[in-house]
Amino acid sequence: MRDYRIEPNASQHSGKPRERRKRARKVLLTLLLAAAMTFTLAGCGGSSSGSGSSSSNSTQSESQSKSNSQSSAAEKAEDAVSAIAASASGSSAGKSSGAVVLSKIPKYSGSPYVKLNHNKPAFKTSQLIKRSYEKYGSLDSLGRCTTCIANVSRSTMPTAPRGSIGMIKPTGWHTIRYSFVDGKYLYNRCHLIGYQLTGENANSRNLITGTRYMNVDGMEPFESEIAQYVKSTGNHVLYRVTPVFKGSDLLAHGVHMESESVEDHGSGIKFNIYCYNVEPGTKLNYTNGNSRATNGESGTSGGSTATNTESSTSGSTNDNARHYYVVNVNTGVFHLPSCSSAARTLPKNKRTMRVKRSLLISQGYRPCKICNP
Repeated sequence: MRDYRIEPNASQHSGKPRERRKRARKVLLTLLLAAAMTFTLAGCGGSSSGSGSSSSNSTQSESQSKSNSQSSAAEKAEDAVSAIAASASGSSAGKSSGAVVLSKIPKYSGSPYVKLNHNKPAFKTSQLIKRSYEKYGSLDSLGRCTTCIANVSRSTMPTAPRGSIGMIKPTGWHTIRYSFVDGKYLYNRCHLIGYQLTGENANSRNLITGTRYMNVDGMEPFESEIAQYVKSTGNHVLYRVTPVFKGSDLLAHGVHMESESVEDHGSGIKFNIYCYNVEPGTKLNYTNGNSRATNGESGTSGGSTATNTESSTSGSTNDNARHYYVVNVNTGVFHLPSCSSAARTLPKNKRTMRVKRSLLISQGYRPCKICNP
């Protein structure tokens, strides 16, 4: 063992008492004892099996605790809703990676959308304000749209007819037609925040490449529901839409849509859904937007696509194409969902359906003279 005795110098030999050397030695021994106790307590793992075993047990305990914590966090991520949606604020539109975890979204099984988080949106209380605004996220490094959010009200709605948007080419865009697709064109330039809600027209930060099926069967009914509610009540509806991409894919796999009416705390409008960007009868390549028909049909490329977006708000001259209409069973008149007369229809007389215009005519219903569906 090392000797910690202090060697006295010449001055100490020549007049310093021996007691001082004893006191110094005692102080050093006390300090050494205290240090030894500190190191012993710090290295003790509560086990008599030795320091190596204690260290191993401690590491295993920490690893198990971390694993349990991760499992608990995963269990709380209900219905694939991620922290991105929960942390997005009214002053920031969000991130392009989307608000859902794709691997946890159920595979498409015939319904155009699936409810998330028991249909409850992930808005913060501070976002649900009685002030109209709209924000469109910047395009990411690949030119893809990111999250858009709007507090929709009567003041945000359009007052003029929609213009052309054909000059916008969203990522993954292809002009391709198949005979079995409603309206023939596979892809639409889909508004994230519908035109009927904020009047945004050729805004490249608000338009993605979406299938006709996702646009008409998935997104449009919810947009129309918001529009009808706002027009009839004058209330605000907070609405957030996030395109969901995987990796560097240029075609979105779907869109995450959340909405909640403000003044009545969600009793009028409240939903949290994921719409699938699919088209029955086709196989899509989300990397670049290429497609093929599962029945072997060769798609036709090119042609005009000026009218292949948001059919419910643009009218239709094709009586055999299916569209959403609001039917007043009392007056026998059918309207576009965005029509002001439709918004005033009593709930007991209102029926919203996606049918062919020619079918309604054959059953004796008359088109509204205001919206001219």
